[in-house]
Amino acid sequence: MLKALLAFIPLLSGYVFVLQWRETRYSIRRQDSQGVYFFGALFGIILLAVSIAITVLFHDLTIYMQVKLANWSENHIPLDQNTDPWKFAYWLVVLPLTLFLGLLGGHLLNFMQGVVSMKIEDWATLAARGIKTRKLNPLFYINFIQEKSTKAPLGRALDRMNADFEIILFRAVYNQQPVCFTLKSGKVYVGSVQGAVDPTDSRDMIRILPQMSGYRNATTHKIKFTTFYRDIYTQLETDSNLSHLNRDRFEVAFGFQDVQSVNIFDYAAYNKFQTPPSKDAQIPLDLNSK
Repeated sequence: MLKALLAFIPLLSGYVFVLQWRETRYSIRRQDSQGVYFFGALFGIILLAVSIAITVLFHDLTIYMQVKLANWSENHIPLDQNTDPWKFAYWLVVLPLTLFLGLLGGHLLNFMQGVVSMKIEDWATLAARGIKTRKLNPLFYINFIQEKSTKAPLGRALDRMNADFEIILFRAVYNQQPVCFTLKSGKVYVGSVQGAVDPTDSRDMIRILPQMSGYRNATTHKIKFTTFYRDIYTQLETDSNLSHLNRDRFEVAFGFQDVQSVNIFDYAAYNKFQTPPSKDAQIPLDLNSK
């Protein structure tokens, strides 16, 4: 039984750890089962070594626990004749500690990476939000800091995977830029991506809050915008007849397989390309419109 635990607990701990630590979780989900097993086993061995080191370092504390566990195991666990109760008690301290590190180690590293990634303006934003909302729950501040640890590992993982589609979405989300989607039907949407970009998700849909929509000319392939949602969003705040609506009602979802091309959209650049004017040119877009 002890040998089985020695094989299973570190492997389980390593697997849980790599799923939670953002430096590894974005990579392993697109690997085959052998690759995931290797990552889990590797980090499981590391966690086991750390647990043994902690047990040795805090010997005075752990020896007391081992005495109690040795006496308990002799009376309550049907050990083999060749199993030493003291060795069994030792591993009853080390293995649960290994599992504990696997469960919490990833979150701890994410938090530490978030602290390192935080800039002065981020700390100021966190303090302002806490004061404004009168948040006393420490989890509010911990979650904010942990979210700051997402960008760098996710960007590195997308580069390693050559995930071109997600790279563009990633840049748009973190730079708060709109994205232009051209669908295979010729329909065009410009909008902001809703939700996080996570390559571990097996989703086949993408959801956006549209700002404009139109279509590409079948011959010239130039975009002609026909609907300007930003004007509608402004009216939601001023027109009492539309007060029952909110922006969420205008969100659009479509399948990844329906997307012909995607690019980050810049209003100033778009207006610049509209000059000199032609018969197909759009009127300049209002850059200050919300």
